[in-house]
Amino acid sequence: MQNLWTMVGPKDALWIVGDFAFGQKAKDREWLTKLFAKLPGAEKHLIVGNHDLEPTLALPWDSISHMAEVKDGPDNQMHILCHYPMITWNRARRGALQIFGHVHKNWKGSSNSVNAGVDVWD
Repeated sequence: MQNLWTMVGPKDALWIVGDFAFGQKAKDREWLTKLFAKLPGAEKHLIVGNHDLEPTLALPWDSISHMAEVKDGPDNQMHILCHYPMITWNRARRGALQIFGHVHKNWKGSSNSVNAGVDVWD
């Protein structure tokens, strides 16, 4: 969580690219609520992953979706967010970067996609 606080400022939007919690704790509403309260950022968005169960979906996210197109940075770089890696996506050949999770350490990505999993990047 420390690395997350280093990178996400109090005015930033935080996007979780699926699998917010896993295992028995993912079913514990009290634990999930406490974990959610520790997240940095002014906005918190969830891209639904295969392990995001009803208790996670019930948290007060600013948005919940299966995929999102988000512009970021001074040049409005387009990012396509999906829990699952895709072969292609909107604007893939025009500079859009796909950010995904799901595959853990099995694949970090390619020239225009990146695995944002905490198990890959700590």
